[in-house]
Amino acid sequence: MTPELSVVVVVGPRRARAETCLRSLLDQEIGERLEVVVIDVEPGATPITGQEDPRVRSRSLPPGTTFATARVEGVRLAQGAVVAFLEEHCLALPGWGAALLRAYAAGPWAGVGARVENANPGQGTSDITGLLAYHHFYAPLASGEVGPAVASRSR
Repeated sequence: MTPELSVVVVVGPRRARAETCLRSLLDQEIGERLEVVVIDVEPGATPITGQEDPRVRSRSLPPGTTFATARVEGVRLAQGAVVAFLEEHCLALPGWGAALLRAYAAGPWAGVGARVENANPGQGTSDITGLLAYHHFYAPLASGEVGPAVASRSR
């Protein structure tokens, strides 16, 4: 079965965080409709728990590979019609995958965003980075189409 949703996760030296992220993806209720593409930029490191799941495809890239290059490789490997990115320090809450697929099916969208929650609250840098990069996606967040005015504020 070809997956409908491919989620690209770039993994580096923080293996435990990546394991938590991967588990949250594999626990999604959409089952075989989901594929996880793990791009590992820490070659030779111990595989992360869950990587042996048949829904996971993996590729190792050399140390020093940029985050952008790693994501591009993930997209190249993805088999799903919808490709999502999840950072290894984040969690996919129950229903996340199904909600993304429903949102794409609801209209002719080029991109769909999801609500974001910091998986490492109270850790200083994580809190600051989360607010700077993802404040438009923090709860409370109403569902709906976002126009260019909001997009331009995040630049």
